[in-house]
Amino acid sequence: MTLRMRPSGLVLEEKRILAWHDTTAAYAVAALFCLIVMVFSTIGFLAAGDIPEYNKYAWVPEILLVLSAFLFFFSVARLIRRLIAKAQGENGLMR
Repeated sequence: MTLRMRPSGLVLEEKRILAWHDTTAAYAVAALFCLIVMVFSTIGFLAAGDIPEYNKYAWVPEILLVLSAFLFFFSVARLIRRLIAKAQGENGLMR
């Protein structure tokens, strides 16, 4: 909490706002969720390949797999950078 003086002489207390989406736990949950979606889309892709009627819909699990893999790898990369920064004694809030 910081104090700031206004021109009128009033003292304001300002609380530091922590962005919940920029925390280590949020990135861990996002990576876990992406991993679950990757498994789900892989099963969907295999099912679409086995059933001839569903072959034309195989693009849906493919898109899910690519997008979730993209998000998974970036979330894991951010987690690794945070853990390295924390181990080196920095605050871990890298941008």
